[in-house]
Amino acid sequence: MKVSDFNFNGFLSPEIDSWTKGANITENEFYDYCARLNKFGQSTLHELNIHNENPQELLLSTLFLRSLSNYQGALILLSKGMILEARILIRSLLEILFRFKVISISQKEAVNFINQDRINSKSLIDKVSKLKNTPFELKSLQERKTEIEAEIKDYNIQYHGTNWYAKKAELDDYYNMVYPFLCNAVHSNVRDLESHLIIKDNKVTSFNYGPTTNELEDQLFLASQFLLRMIDILNDIFGLKILNELVSFKDELEKLIESFNNKSPHKKGINTETSRRR
Repeated sequence: MKVSDFNFNGFLSPEIDSWTKGANITENEFYDYCARLNKFGQSTLHELNIHNENPQELLLSTLFLRSLSNYQGALILLSKGMILEARILIRSLLEILFRFKVISISQKEAVNFINQDRINSKSLIDKVSKLKNTPFELKSLQERKTEIEAEIKDYNIQYHGTNWYAKKAELDDYYNMVYPFLCNAVHSNVRDLESHLIIKDNKVTSFNYGPTTNELEDQLFLASQFLLRMIDILNDIFGLKILNELVSFKDELEKLIESFNNKSPHKKGINTETSRRR
């Protein structure tokens, strides 16, 4: 890649495509797996028989739609060498999985998820009301807030955050180990910013800015595990006849992870658990 071109345009440089080709990203066996899994996900989406009066089905199908676009977005960013940026979308994918699993438990949990909007609306009104130059009429906001508070009380709506959904979904390990790592890229924590520095003799000598294949396989594995779990849930809820394909993708992913770990013993942190159960 021409340094001068990247200096002017960064990741918008047309030379990024040349880097992708030179790094053999799309020919990578892991990336090829993800591309095929994406097609499987797309075909699964079109197999869903959704009933308008069923909140569980409506929510799961809509969240799966969002999951596919997040998955595809992560693959695009990874193919451009934008590892940190891809982590942000993969984090979003994990947050969807937490909620996805809980909603699949029962219609009651689906309704509980919908009712979270009342708490979110109340919180938003509180924030807007604090604006120095709010464009909204405060009296109307307070009236709406009072209505929402009454609804929250009547329906006994409790706030459920990401941690609650992770525990309810019995995915605590993902929340305690994987989620904090993915959050670093979102919040630009110091530890995550350190990856941009090139240090020699305890001094910053330059900045590390450009496309990279570092952690490529790790991110591909994580994103694929999350998407596979959601497809597994859809297979049960909608009674799809995709079990054979699903098992095949799970087996292939486990073999890819095992092969990668054997080739890269220093990166044994990759999780080989793709879950045979929901």
